[in-house]
Amino acid sequence: MAVGLSVYWCGAKVDGLIVKQPGQLFVDCRRFRRSICKIDGGWLLPVRVFEEESSLFLGNQNTSTGKTRIQRANERKIIDAAIELFGRHGLRGTTLDQIATRAKLSKPNLLYYFSSKQELYVVALGYVLDWWLLPLEALDPEGSPRDELGKYIDQKMQMSRDFPQASRMYAMEVIDGARILMPLLETRLADATKVKKRVLAKWMREGKIKKVDGFHLLFMIWATTQHYADFEVQIDSLTGKTLQNDTFYKNAQSAVKDIIFGGICND
Repeated sequence: MAVGLSVYWCGAKVDGLIVKQPGQLFVDCRRFRRSICKIDGGWLLPVRVFEEESSLFLGNQNTSTGKTRIQRANERKIIDAAIELFGRHGLRGTTLDQIATRAKLSKPNLLYYFSSKQELYVVALGYVLDWWLLPLEALDPEGSPRDELGKYIDQKMQMSRDFPQASRMYAMEVIDGARILMPLLETRLADATKVKKRVLAKWMREGKIKKVDGFHLLFMIWATTQHYADFEVQIDSLTGKTLQNDTFYKNAQSAVKDIIFGGICND
C-alpha cells in the first residue's frame, strides 16, 4: 500500500532530498522515524498523509507505515485530542499531559508516537490545513456557480459544526502570525486560491455571476462560515443556539447562501 507525505519546504535537505523551490514533494514515510523533521531552524511540515482507499476526513489518515492497527488508532486518537485542545487553549496553553488524558493514553505512550508538543502541533496543523483546503480544491469550473459555491458553503458550514476546534486551532495559528503555517500559506494556499480565482473569473466572463474581486468573495465565504465555529460562544450568547441545533444549522446554511448568492448571482 502506498503511503507518503506531501511536504512543503524551501531549500531543505532531508535524507539527501533537496527541495529548492516551495512545492510538493512526496517522500516515503518509512524514511522518517516521526514523520516530521526539524531542519535549518524550522520545521518540515507534512500535508495530506495519503493512503489508498482511506478517507481524507480529519482523523482517518495514517501518519506512518509498518505499524499495527492499534498503533495507527493511537496516533489518530492523539492527533484528534491535540486538535481539540490546541483549538481550545492554543499551543502554549496546552500540555502533553492534557493531550494524553484526552486521548486516554499515558504520557510515555504518547511520547512513543510524538517526541514533543511542538512536533505534535506541527503534525496536527498539517491535518487541519489539508482538511480546510479540500472543499476549495473541489470547486468545478464546469459546474454552475450556485451548485458549486452552494456545495462549498455547505461543506464549510458542516466543518464548522462537526470540527469547530480544528477551525479555532487554524485561526489561532494565523492570528499568532502563522509562524508554523507561513510556508504553506505562501505556497499551497496561495496556489489553490489563485486557481479558484480563475474559476470565479471564468464565471464572471460568462455572465453567470457579477464582476467582483475574487479574493474578497472567498474571504467573505471563509469569514462567514468559519464565524460559526470561531465565535460559537458569542453566537450562543445572542441566540441561545449553535450549529449543533439542527434547525439553527439549516437556517444558517440557507441564510449564508441566500445573502451571498443575492449579491453575486445574475440568475
